[in-house]
Amino acid sequence: MAGVESALADQRPPVVAAPADRVVSTAGGLPMLLDDFPLTRLLEIAVHSADLALGADIPTPATAPHVFEPILDLLARLAVVRYGQVAVLRALSRAECASAVVAGI
Repeated sequence: MAGVESALADQRPPVVAAPADRVVSTAGGLPMLLDDFPLTRLLEIAVHSADLALGADIPTPATAPHVFEPILDLLARLAVVRYGQVAVLRALSRAECASAVVAGI
């Protein structure tokens, strides 16, 4: 664990000092803004944790609100891009008015 903490401590200053509009390459080779990268990793961890829990038939671990809220915001925004505002509004507010199943990813 000390090695992980040391590696994180070494990376923190250059990451914090990097410009917000710096473009980084993701594992799939797609470009992404450095500021967007951590949220996408949080989303990935949350989704995979839920998938693993479902597959193992165990309760999905709760995510702290300060972590979950940005993930929820990202998923909602992605759903709006895919389905439009009206479909997302109806799906989240009144199931009987929903015209389609709505998902962020």
